[in-house]
Amino acid sequence: MNQRQLAWAGIIGAPLFVMIFTLEGWLRPGYAPLKMYVSELALGPRGWIQIVNFVVFGALFLILTRGVAAEFQSGKAARGGILLFTILAISFLVSGPFVMDPTSTPRDQMTFHGTVHGIFGGIVFLLSLVQCWFPDWLA
Repeated sequence: MNQRQLAWAGIIGAPLFVMIFTLEGWLRPGYAPLKMYVSELALGPRGWIQIVNFVVFGALFLILTRGVAAEFQSGKAARGGILLFTILAISFLVSGPFVMDPTSTPRDQMTFHGTVHGIFGGIVFLLSLVQCWFPDWLA
């Protein structure tokens, strides 16, 4: 893939991800976006839509990461930033097939899938915040 194609993966990835979960949330009876996790859209009969959404976004994010790595090849921030991007992309990819447990599930009854989703979801939330300020920390 050339640089332009790699960049387009980043340009369309995030808006597509948000558009799909927003539309699916509007169409899902009982879904309350201010009270529920986006991951809850992966539960139920149409859950496959959000599962695919996570996987496609993770793949597009990984493609973008490859383009960013090609553009920024030197420096601590470049290396660290690429590592964080890669971890984030993989975390989104893993969050798809490993569906969360319903929020009412007691901790001692959580499934392996739900636990894995919770771990990688936590990584996404934590590293998304870290990524915002990462280059400043290395300046």
